[in-house]
Amino acid sequence: NAFFQTPIYNYDSEWNVLYIGNHFIAANQNISGEYTVQSGTKTIADSAFSACGNLTDITIPNSVVSIGNHAFDSCGLKSITIPKSVTNIGECAFYTCFDLKSINVNTDNPAYCSEDGILYNKEKTEIIRFPKEKQGTSFTIPNSVASIAAGAFKDCCKLTTVLIPNRVKNIGDDAFNTCTGLTGVKIPDGVESIAKGTFFDCSGLTSVTIPQTVTSIGENAFGKCKNFDIYYIGSQDDWNEIQGGNLLKYKNIYYRSGIKATVSDDGKIIVEPINIEKMKTVILAFYNGDKLVEMQSGRYNGTGITFKSTKDYTRAKAMVWESLESILPVCDAKNIE
Repeated sequence: NAFFQTPIYNYDSEWNVLYIGNHFIAANQNISGEYTVQSGTKTIADSAFSACGNLTDITIPNSVVSIGNHAFDSCGLKSITIPKSVTNIGECAFYTCFDLKSINVNTDNPAYCSEDGILYNKEKTEIIRFPKEKQGTSFTIPNSVASIAAGAFKDCCKLTTVLIPNRVKNIGDDAFNTCTGLTGVKIPDGVESIAKGTFFDCSGLTSVTIPQTVTSIGENAFGKCKNFDIYYIGSQDDWNEIQGGNLLKYKNIYYRSGIKATVSDDGKIIVEPINIEKMKTVILAFYNGDKLVEMQSGRYNGTGITFKSTKDYTRAKAMVWESLESILPVCDAKNIE
């Protein structure tokens, strides 16, 4: 009521909605059916339509440039179209939209895009929201995606399989919260932290694979998940350090073999096998694009092996083989970019 009974306080009694100037502030939770935001509106405030469970459709005019945090949290929307004018969508704007099947974005929008009803940033490097009621039980995140936004898959109970590309480095808070259909999770190599509540109440989980690159696990990251096994690529000491005081309730933990690789300031790559016997052969392949330009090898003697390419390259792949004569991989390869 900060602007109550002032000239800019605009309460629409027909729809039970409040505007202040050209800003949409709040809708009464009893609003139902279809609603059109007034032309000329610039912003939709944080939690503006929160808990409007009977709101089934909304039209957003081209004047709107910003949609606030949790703006449509717990709405009854079945679909929504984002106009080209919107350049900012707040965190968890479509959190817990129980009936939402698709999010569509005007193709001329400079900040966001959609594909098959799924919301991404324009470059498709971040997946922002997978609609809860979207059909299908499996989904492969595009290879262009490097970040999964907070709450991106929250409450998507129909999903049993989500394939996460190795390019993903960041997974936001509550990203898979209450994804009860998921039975197994393999965190991609390169992810550094598992945020708070990421897999909270994913009660169907039976196995989780965590790479050595993970250095922290947030509060309740696996809250209410009890009957799963952990496969950790690293040592017991490493595991005790990353989980800290956040003791997870899991059945068993298995320490698996893998590869650690670091790049020094002078361009050298240090490759260190994890939980692998000595005398195995370490291979480092250098690529320029998709073309193999150089391959180097060394024998593992218990310490890291240092490599440096003599040619220009854009990426590298580290592998551990039984030997050069017996080309059998000992563990999964590690991509280095």
